[in-house]
This record gives sequence, C-alpha cells and structure tokens, in this order.
Amino acid sequence: MAGQSTIEVHDIKFDSCISILQDYVPLPLAYASHVVGSERKFDLRFNPVSHWRSILRQVLEQADLEYKIIDKNIIIIPGEKFWYQGFIFDAASGESLPGAHLELPQSAKGWVANEEGNYQILLSRGKHELRVSYLGYQIKILELDVRSNQHLDIELEGSLELPLVTVTDSLTPASYEVPVGAPLTIEDEKLHQFPSLGHAMDVSRYLQFMPGVSTGADGFGGIHIRGGGSDHNMVLLDDIPIYNPLHMLGMTSIFNGDAIQQITLSKNYFPPKYSGRLSSVLNVRMRDGNRENLVITGGVSALSTHGVLETPILSGKGTLMVAGQKSHIRDLVRNYSMKQKASIEVDGFFQPGYSDFYTKTLIDLSERDKLIINFYTGSDIFIDVDGFSFENDDGSSDRDEFRDEYSWGNLAGGVRWLHTAATKLFFKTNIYYSQYKYQSINAYLNTRYNFDGTSMSNRELTEFRSSVNEVGLDHEINFITESGHFLALGLGLRRFDYTPGIIAYDEDENIQWLLHDVKPSLPELPASYFDEIHFSNWQIQGFLRDNWTIDQRWSVEYGFHSRLFLNNGTSYFSLEPRGSLQFRDGPHQYNLSYSHVQQAQHLISANDNGLPDELWVPSSAGLRPQKMHMLDLSGDFRLTKQMRWRPSCYYRDLQNLTSFVENPNFLNSGRLNNVDASAWEDELIVGKGNGWGIENNFRWESTNYFLDVNYTFAKS
Repeated sequence: MAGQSTIEVHDIKFDSCISILQDYVPLPLAYASHVVGSERKFDLRFNPVSHWRSILRQVLEQADLEYKIIDKNIIIIPGEKFWYQGFIFDAASGESLPGAHLELPQSAKGWVANEEGNYQILLSRGKHELRVSYLGYQIKILELDVRSNQHLDIELEGSLELPLVTVTDSLTPASYEVPVGAPLTIEDEKLHQFPSLGHAMDVSRYLQFMPGVSTGADGFGGIHIRGGGSDHNMVLLDDIPIYNPLHMLGMTSIFNGDAIQQITLSKNYFPPKYSGRLSSVLNVRMRDGNRENLVITGGVSALSTHGVLETPILSGKGTLMVAGQKSHIRDLVRNYSMKQKASIEVDGFFQPGYSDFYTKTLIDLSERDKLIINFYTGSDIFIDVDGFSFENDDGSSDRDEFRDEYSWGNLAGGVRWLHTAATKLFFKTNIYYSQYKYQSINAYLNTRYNFDGTSMSNRELTEFRSSVNEVGLDHEINFITESGHFLALGLGLRRFDYTPGIIAYDEDENIQWLLHDVKPSLPELPASYFDEIHFSNWQIQGFLRDNWTIDQRWSVEYGFHSRLFLNNGTSYFSLEPRGSLQFRDGPHQYNLSYSHVQQAQHLISANDNGLPDELWVPSSAGLRPQKMHMLDLSGDFRLTKQMRWRPSCYYRDLQNLTSFVENPNFLNSGRLNNVDASAWEDELIVGKGNGWGIENNFRWESTNYFLDVNYTFAKS
C-alpha cells in the first residue's frame, strides 16, 4: 500500500480485493465464485475518503460486474452487456480495414476485426474508452456511453507523420491482438517496406524469408512449407481458390503488389474454417477501391508493367478496382537466349510471358448489406525452339527442329454477400468458380538432305492437356455470446470436374510452322484425336469454431472441420479437430496447438522444375485422401526492449502421400497415339511420412531500423 490518502494494490485476486473493500463498505459483500475467474488479477487504487459506491464501482468495472443491495447485503452480479458491431474504414478512401485492432485500455481487453473489416464486441453498460488502431493510421479514441445494442461504423485517418520504415511490428502484435501461433497477418504497408530486386514487391518472395518456408531447387518450383509439397498450400484470392499462383517457373506470383490490402498465412495452426491442404493457407485480400476519388497508380519493373485503377461508382455507394500486370521481357529473353544457343551451335530461342487481370466491385446495398463481385484471369506461355544440323556417313545431312509451347492459367470469379444483422449476427455468403488449365504442344521436324539433291521430311505433333474446375457455395455465421465466446459456424458445397491428362499424337504433312516465328503458334490437334476422360466429385463440408478469452492470461480456440467426399460411388467422411491454447505471462506468450487436416485432391508430379506438367486428380477407391496430424509449440519472448525471439517447434505425421514413379510412361510417352487417360493410376506410388523442426525468428529494432534473422532446423 502506498501513501496515507491513497490505497493502491496491484495484481491481486478478486477475493483479496473484496477483503480490502469490505473495510470501506457499510454492508456485507457477497458473490458467487463462478461470477469472477479464480485466477483473474486486478489493480486496486482508491481514496478511502471517497464514497463507498464510487470505490466499489471502480473495482467492479474492471470485471464487467455490477451490484445490487438485497436484504442489507451487497450482491455482486454480472453486469448487463450490449453488442457493438460494424465496419472499420479508411476515412479518405472508404476501404475496409481487415485486421484493425480495438482495445479497452481500462480493462486490457482487445478484439480484431475480421477479414472483411467487420468487428463484434461485447461491452457492459456504462461509459467506456475504445481505442481503434491499424498499421499506418492514427489511433482513434471513442468515448462510448453504452446503453443499448448499436451498429457503429468507424473511420480511421491515415497517419501524417509516417517514417519511411515503420518499426511497428505487425507480425508480432500486442497481447490483446493476434496471439503467437495464430495466422500471420501482413498489411500492404509492411509488404511494401520489404526490399525487392528485379521486380515489384512480390508475395511469394516475401514469404520465402519467413522461417519454415522455402522454394524448390534453385528458387523454382513453388512454395514449400514445413517440408510439404507445393500442392499442400491452399491459396485464396478474396476467398476464391487459386490452383497455380505463380508465374515464370515460380519466380514471381500472380498478385499485383499495388492491389493487395492484406495477406494472411496459417501454418502453425489451421483455423477450423479451412481444410483441404496439408501445409498452409494463404489468404490474399485485394483492395476494395477508393470511395471518394479516381486514383490511378502503376509502375515498371525489370519483369513487368503493372497498374491499378480505383474509382467510386453509384454516387459513392460502391467502388470499382481494376488491376493488371503484363511481362515485358519477351524480346529481351528471346534475344539473349538466341545468343546463348548460338554459342553451342544451336539455332533457336527461349521466350516466356505472362499477364494478369483482376477486378473487384463493392456495392452498398444498405447500411447492413454489402455485395462484392470479383473476377480474375491470368496466363503464362513459354516457347522453346531448337534447331541443329549434322552430317551423316553416307554423304547426306539432317536438320532437326523442335518447338515446344507450354501454356497454363487460372480463371476465377465470385460473388460475396455480407450482412450485419440487428441481432448481433454477421452473415457471409460466397459463391465462386475457379478453373485451372494446362496445355503443352510439342512439334518435331526432321529433314533429310540426300547427296543427289533430293530431300524428305518427317513431322510429328504431340499435345498434352490437363484441367480442373471448381464451383463452390459457402455460408458462414459469426456471433458473440453474453459470456464472451466468439462463435463461428459454416456450411459449404463443392463440385469438382477434372480432365487429369490427355496426350494425342499425329504425323501431319500439312503442319506448317517456322523455327524462328513466334506467330502463328503451333496448331491444336482436333478434338477427335483425344480420348477424353472426365472425373467429377462433390464435397459437403462444415465447421464450428469457438474463440474464448478465459481471463487476462489464458485464451483458447477450438473447433472442428467436417467433410463428406463423394466420387462415383466412393465416399470418405472426415472429422478434423483443431485446438489452440494461449498463455500470457507479462510480455511473454506461449501457444500449444493441434491440427488435423485432410486433403482429397492430389497433385501428381514427376519433377519439381516449375513447369506444371502434373495432374490434379481426386481421391478414389484406390487413392485415399491425404492426412496430416500436427502438434505445434510456439513462443514469443521479449529478451530486451529492442530484441524479440519467436521460436516454434512442430511435429507432423502424414499419410497417403502420392507421387509418380520415376520416369513415368504417362508423361514420357514418346511416339504414342491416343494415350488412355486412365493410365495415370498405374504410375502412382503411395506412402507416408513425418517431419519435425525448430523455427526461430530473431528481431532487433531501433528507432529507424529493424533486423530480422530467421533460422530453421527441420527434417522430413
């Protein structure tokens, strides 16, 4: 205790508070043990000459409690609570701010807005100071007089004095924000501070600097997380699955960095909402668009030209955002590769190219209803041409020419409806379509020049096709209970259509193509040449999640994801439990989590060279879904005021992993005619695996600089 006029005690349990207060309250105090957590700690500071009602109210407000006088006893009871909900916006542009933080400083309570920028908080009756913050924005303080349920939209002003490098660490938030072990959230402010070389800031390159994240050989072949394959990562573009998120053999991603608002990576723990991939979930949120003004941004990098257009529509009741990027290195790479091939006496060239186009439209149907329409299309093309001549022993000579064209791309679109109900509920309905196609056309021309001046030619054309189409419908409900449980539940329906792989071969004297011409492209073979085989399957899925802050030190999230997979008479049912336990000890945090995930789609590949010469296929009677069990222990320790250490230890057990046998006949068909597309099942090997690792992130930060050091020791 301090001073004669003020009584001050810190970090004591509630029963100790009551014992002290009883000396200053004229009536006996009584309460039920379940009203206040037995381990919860409080701070007590009051002037003993103050009125006893004021003294008692000061303590009870910390615990959201009230009191009633019954039969000359003061009975402590839970306080009446009300719901505040709404959206958090950028005041200048009107864009939603997903992941914005809300805090009650007086009670050390905090919340985070969801991926749509919507928040739901539960407040006791009375006056509260609510602090709202977001990286790159000024903190807003609201004085609330809570007397009823309210819908309250909040606008934040951009910071006027941001330094070039913002030291605020969005990856290691405060205790009231995202806990350690939870999904990592990176806003666009953080993304653009990261240095880049040769091209604009790219999501895939940013992720590779995180512990536990790597690429294939020589930086190609996609993203690999905790020893998993590139197909074990779920990539979502505004809640729409994207099957191949990379360009240029994995050198860059499909995402225009100027159009990104936020990315979220889940790898330590899988929230119950997600399933279908074994290693991670990457959710990329694109900008909504500016509600106030027409804004055009763009830039040129070594690889591509990119631009973004944002404009208000419908008299300010909606926004439109259009973004795109296109590579401009085609001629540069072609000229360089011609010189390199000429140095080894080969005529030809290598020519890559890619492009992306994305639109997002947001419409305010009412104060509580929003409609979001997304569209994306992107493609890659690679052309590789070789030609060389050689002399034969009989005096004749041969000329061999090869031309290979590879093309692949994504097509996706979706409609989301967001509804905030007056009864503390938040609804989200999402309908989407996603398509991925891969095609390769390979031509061979041999010309024999005889010594008598005559010649003869042999032409061959081979074409490979593979595709997957997905249509989905999801409905999700979020709400908070009076006891402080944040609940979410959802149902979903999926249909998948696969063409897992078709090869056709032809000898055609009428095929006309020139070695050094980019156009015309090689002709596609007639549809009658292909013995097409399609696979279709359905998935019915659902999830339930509860996020509960037990007291100031303990919090827990738990739930499950369930799915019924149906494929031509074969069915698989999965129940995937998830759980995450969080403990805070002053500036330090600990998290223990368990995730069980199943994957019913298989990407079967014979190599990892970055070219998508692989097959997406569904589980079947002979190919069971892949399974993963993961246990993760993570920590966040403040070693000094400037230094932070974030370790993570994990163990993963995997079953029903699939791959092609070495040099499969299906992909190395040679001179084949109308290959049976079902042959891929004869080329598979199925096995199991496990992996463990220790990931470390050390961060040192000062006023103007920060240094990240990541180290991972892992075995799979």
